[in-house]
Amino acid sequence: MSLDLDSQSVNTAEKIHSPEEVEAGQALKTLGDVIVNVRFFPDGTVNTIDNRPVDTSAQAWFHHLCRTAPNYFQALAGGRGHYRIPFESFQAILQQTAKAN
Repeated sequence: MSLDLDSQSVNTAEKIHSPEEVEAGQALKTLGDVIVNVRFFPDGTVNTIDNRPVDTSAQAWFHHLCRTAPNYFQALAGGRGHYRIPFESFQAILQQTAKAN
């Protein structure tokens, strides 16, 4: 197998980024996610959960997120976990919750 590199397939004019541009680019990659931290009691019920509507209990909010965003949950050690939900999806979940109440 031979590797044929012609002038069209090799980009010799790569842009060199400053450290500030690299840091800003990395920050923008994670800017679109909403992190919802969850802490559980030893019996598995929810102790605390972030970003929940005022009129919703912690356990009810967790169950709602389990139904609407199950693929975004990550279990962690020590009775913890978090959801990493894209911002647009999280806004849709909040709007759906507001309409239901």
